[in-house]
Amino acid sequence: MKSEDFCPRVAIINQHGNNYGDDIACYAAVEQVRNIFRDAEITLIFNNPNEVILGAQPIVIENVQQIDDILFKKSDIIALLLDVFGLRMFGGLLKSSGMKRFEREIEKNDVVIVSPGGQNIGKYKDWWYLMQVLSSINGGKSPIFFLNTIARSGNALFDWLARFCLKNSEVFVRQKDSYDYVKSVGASVSLGVDTAFSFLPRHGELGPVERLNEIVFIPTNLSKFFRGFNAETVEGVVSDIADTLSSESVPQAFRIRIVPHLHSSSAESDFLNQIKLKIEKNGREVVVDHDVRTFFDYSDRIAAARVVISMRYHGVVLSGVHRTPFVGVAYEEKMQYAAAYLGQSDFSIPVSKWSGDAFKSAVEKVLEKELNIRDEIGGKLPLLRRLSRLPVDFLAIKYAVEDVGK
Repeated sequence: MKSEDFCPRVAIINQHGNNYGDDIACYAAVEQVRNIFRDAEITLIFNNPNEVILGAQPIVIENVQQIDDILFKKSDIIALLLDVFGLRMFGGLLKSSGMKRFEREIEKNDVVIVSPGGQNIGKYKDWWYLMQVLSSINGGKSPIFFLNTIARSGNALFDWLARFCLKNSEVFVRQKDSYDYVKSVGASVSLGVDTAFSFLPRHGELGPVERLNEIVFIPTNLSKFFRGFNAETVEGVVSDIADTLSSESVPQAFRIRIVPHLHSSSAESDFLNQIKLKIEKNGREVVVDHDVRTFFDYSDRIAAARVVISMRYHGVVLSGVHRTPFVGVAYEEKMQYAAAYLGQSDFSIPVSKWSGDAFKSAVEKVLEKELNIRDEIGGKLPLLRRLSRLPVDFLAIKYAVEDVGK
């Protein structure tokens, strides 16, 4: 059967919003699906643990229905548990209107994909996220995890339900520790790399680009968005980065371009402007790029940079995609994994073992070895691009599509 012979309806659930990195990973997943099912009808359902992203800027993807206003209630988890134990009649009485709407949306679809993402099943213990997966399974679907990070949360009930979900799904993960955990619970699992490694920019195939004499810095307020970081720690890390970028370690000819990673209601405009003031204190030319409005713009800035300093995971991944040397400020292990995939572990500095001197040394080294690093990254990309397609290759085999990958 060729792709034109089968036109599935595909739901991508648990999509995060207001984040150019997650936007890119989602876009890459959609393009992968359309590579084998050209006319697939795709619906994107956002993960809404609260009303933070209601009315968020839609992801720039053509012909994809995007739903960002489904909200669950706490009673829905009890209802879904009753469904698991065969008491659907009682479960139905407890379900919110949001849960019932979600069930209707899932029922319309042939394929359910769990959007690429981090430890929602893990240390973030995201019940709303888990409910979308569990509801899909209760509705007779077998979700496909599209290269996620998955771990134990430490909450007995959450982890029991997560194991149930994983055992009733096709699971593809992007880290070895996630692979080991999922395998330990008896679920089917395959190890790949982040979906965004398959991303192609808007001008088509990757190729030579004109590099600007710029260092792109992608900062974020770790204490606001990630557990385990306090304001004092973030201030120290940001100050060390600013000191290095404004010092003689970086030739004066370089301009520093601060590129936002978050957008819409999650934008960090004030935080970025504060960093600008820190860096320009020694006369360094610095600009906060307010013209980044889509994930394509975000990608273009990384592609045109000589070097990237990234405090965000997908800043590292996209640096790899564009063969741009980088220094990653690793707030989680996933950033160290991404650097290792690219053969650049020396340029990933973990926040948990932060050293301003180590960061400064890494920046000096990446500037010194810039051209060699481009070649090293380029040599890794063909395999990484293939590994980023493992879930869609599974779909192609499942539906016996002949022209997969063309």
